[in-house]
Amino acid sequence: MFWVLFKLLDPLAMESATKQSSARFLAGLSDAFYGMQDSPARDRISVVEVTDKDLSGEYFATTWPLTYARHAEVIDRMLDAGPAAIMVDIRFNAERAGESLQDTFGPVIARAKRMGVPLFFARGQLGGGYDDLPEPLTQSQIINGWKMPAGFYPLLLAPPSPQAADDDGGDEEEGEEAPKTVPVGAFALYRTLCASGWQKSCPADMSDHTFGQPLVERWGLRAPRYQELYAKTDGCLPDTHDMPVLRVWDAARIGARALFGYFSEDIRQKCQYHLTVPVRYLDRNLEPDVRNLEPAFRNRVVFYGTRINGDHDVVDVPMIGQEPGVHEHAMALDNLLTYNERYFREPGEWISTRWLKIDSAECLEFVVWLFFAAYSYSMIHEPACVSARASRVLTAACVAMSVLLGVATGLYATNPDRWHMLMLPALGLFGVALAAWAYAHHATRSIGLWISTNRSRAIMAAFVFSASMLGVDVGLLRHSTYGFWALFLVYGLLAVLLCLSILTSASNDQNTEKEREKGKRYYFSKLLLSVTVVAVMFVINEDLLLWPMEDWIGFVLLWLALSEAGEDTGFVWSVLTPLTGEKKPEESS
Repeated sequence: MFWVLFKLLDPLAMESATKQSSARFLAGLSDAFYGMQDSPARDRISVVEVTDKDLSGEYFATTWPLTYARHAEVIDRMLDAGPAAIMVDIRFNAERAGESLQDTFGPVIARAKRMGVPLFFARGQLGGGYDDLPEPLTQSQIINGWKMPAGFYPLLLAPPSPQAADDDGGDEEEGEEAPKTVPVGAFALYRTLCASGWQKSCPADMSDHTFGQPLVERWGLRAPRYQELYAKTDGCLPDTHDMPVLRVWDAARIGARALFGYFSEDIRQKCQYHLTVPVRYLDRNLEPDVRNLEPAFRNRVVFYGTRINGDHDVVDVPMIGQEPGVHEHAMALDNLLTYNERYFREPGEWISTRWLKIDSAECLEFVVWLFFAAYSYSMIHEPACVSARASRVLTAACVAMSVLLGVATGLYATNPDRWHMLMLPALGLFGVALAAWAYAHHATRSIGLWISTNRSRAIMAAFVFSASMLGVDVGLLRHSTYGFWALFLVYGLLAVLLCLSILTSASNDQNTEKEREKGKRYYFSKLLLSVTVVAVMFVINEDLLLWPMEDWIGFVLLWLALSEAGEDTGFVWSVLTPLTGEKKPEESS
């Protein structure tokens, strides 16, 4: 009932607010450890920014927007340094008085083709009133805008329907078949770099089957060590290979601020995660020797954009604040280069209608909540003596509800619009039947009793689990990493947390019946257990599931509802008592 109330009905948007806060908290923890490979992807990415200082009288002495000639000169200087690819995140959508797109950008585009350097220009959104770029930019245009919640970066977008395209003024030629999906910014670069062999370990399938789900962005925190060569680094926290344990401190500091709601100040350093070069450094008068630019651009993917006060091309990043859009494209490509097809993504949806949406993460959360509800109920009350007939009835009910859930899932897969209303009742009935069966057969209680009587084995299992997940983290996601000892410390803390939860749970299981009757609820133990579940699910999600962070913090709220299982008028008691045949205890005087 607690899960249904808060997860699905979402009264007063409490679940939505919890997700927003948990996204900040868990994203801050994970971002502190991003990019700990020996050769991180950011060593192959650079960003060039047009800033207010570049426009000042000290340098360009002009106002925004810059002339096309100035932009073409900047791109030409990038080509002098030999980049791997260039994405221009500035939209050139029309001719200007006294400036021709063909005369200005034509030679630059031709030079990039001769050098074999992919050069892309921002088109804007796909549809929605955004027309194709004029020639000669049409063949080099790339999607750089979309409508999607913050934190999600689409990789492939479906083009608008022919009717919508006509309404927007599209002029697609008859007989020309429109593509099913169109690649977006970072993914178009990624696919091009994979085809050229620049990026290794690329998947063979680049279709929407592998990359159809939007990417959930992971952001790095510490600035590159060589950022100070191109800009002041006052207040920055540079990355240090010789002290990777500092990342644990970053995670603890960010987590503490997020946990207690200190979001008002920017907790991140003032420098960017990727090497960022102000555009003035590409001015021939300021830096005539291109050899000084080569370390920043040679064989790198270069993103060219703006960081100007009043510019609306910004994105909101949890626990970081607003970032220029050009850095979002760079971070999305960094994610793809790091994880390839194993990038973090939105979980698949079981039910998706106008009024109800349930995804795989919420279904998994429901199962875990159901387990702990049954576990809490069985540990608070003495085992019920269920007759053989009642046991058979509960087993048959559980099997029947399993079949019903399977049939509902199959029907929903064939016709979602018709059978979506059957899914939720089937899932709820299956959950109630499974909880009643688990309690009647002492399934969850048996787990608790086994832990209390086999502490050493349970603790050993906790250490084996932590060591196994450490191996998965290093071998599967991080690959070769200089931060092994930082990860070792984190997973060691996970093992300690598991052991504390096991010890406190075993201690509570051994309390006398007299202590139970006094109404002790053992809140610390329940809170510790809930936090442990959050930590375990966080690790499993980071290493295996690869889902968004915000779905798991709701487990902390579970401890508020656990004591409700012991109330005579509680929902858990009211549902399970008729099913199990257990009598309510008499009220104590």
